[in-house]
Parts: sequence; structure tokens; C-alpha cells
Amino acid sequence: MNTDLIIIGGGYASVMAANRAAGRSGRVTLVNAGATFVERIRLHEVAAGSRDSAELPLASVLHLDVELMVGWAERIDAEGQKVFLATGASSVTTAWSTRWGAPRP
Repeated sequence: MNTDLIIIGGGYASVMAANRAAGRSGRVTLVNAGATFVERIRLHEVAAGSRDSAELPLASVLHLDVELMVGWAERIDAEGQKVFLATGASSVTTAWSTRWGAPRP
């Protein structure tokens, strides 16, 4: 996987970050445990019975240039600048781009 930015998690903030970064220089991958996005602000409508579900396909709320990977981060090696991702069937090691700003100790 050749990615410049990896975002782990598919909540509101992660989706907004991925969409804002998409289309700029670099490749964006969003990693989430599931392929659905829950519109939490709509949960009251589900509870009231006026809506069947607050779930949407996660890909439908992502910019076309964001790659969705259904899986999770098994380990983050900050020193080696690698993120070890699992998809259930396999693990992927990907380079961590310092261009986007690696965490500082």
C-alpha cells in the first residue's frame, strides 16, 4: 500500500479529515473496523420510529480520492514510521509519511 496519509477510525472527525486531505498532494487511506458510517445526530429519529436506520455506507460519505480499508491498526511503530494494519485475512505494513507530520515524542 502506497499511502501518504492514514486515518484510523471512521467517525465524523475522521471522515472530515480524510475528505479535506483528499485531492491535495498525496494518497489518503481511511481505516475503519466496518464499512458503515453511523449518523449519530439521526439516532433520535431511529429511536422515535421516524427512521429505520442511521447507518450509511461509509464509502458514500467519503471523497472519491479516499481509499477505504475495512480493518484495524494492529500496531503503530512511531520510530520506524510504520502502521501495521489487519483486515481479518492479512496484515499490511505501510510506510508512514513524515510529510504529513509524524507524532513527536
